[in-house]
Amino acid sequence: MGNDGTAGKTLPVTGEQDCAPTRWWNSTSTVVVARCRGHGGARLWQVPVSGEPPTALTAPLNGQGPDYGDLNAWQLPSDTFVQVAGACGSEYLGKLSAVGGTTTRVDVPDADPRSSIRVIGPDAGHLVVQGRASCGGGQALFDYDPAAKTSTVLLGPPLNGGGVIAALPYPGRVNGSDGDHALSWRP
Repeated sequence: MGNDGTAGKTLPVTGEQDCAPTRWWNSTSTVVVARCRGHGGARLWQVPVSGEPPTALTAPLNGQGPDYGDLNAWQLPSDTFVQVAGACGSEYLGKLSAVGGTTTRVDVPDADPRSSIRVIGPDAGHLVVQGRASCGGGQALFDYDPAAKTSTVLLGPPLNGGGVIAALPYPGRVNGSDGDHALSWRP
């Protein structure tokens, strides 16, 4: 849709149905990440707004798990990461393979591997994620550095009491990063 509210051209993804944009691929991109629902689960596509043919980002799914749907993706200098729908409504962080579009589960250090990990957004080559700390009772916000395979608790247990109930990426570039984060916190 144009800035004046007029409808633009249709951007079909051949062979897919129920496609919806999730976000721009990167801050300078004219490519949208689109999630398309299929019989085996949602998969992701890169859809140029120019009308050029879309490119599959993730592989088709068979509905057998552990990947029950690919929800969003972020390209970092180290790798491309995918928010993956797991069993029973859980979510986890996956790393996209360079060939074939399949994902491999990534365990975030210091986060409970049995709890869901939800990606908030990229930040200077890292991912800010929300999950349950291994040694804490509530949800915590982590800075995950995939290159070093380390994480740092930013807010929530065990750093302080309470738990992070929601976090959103701040839309802008601050100090050369891909964005700071607005938080909602429960004491």
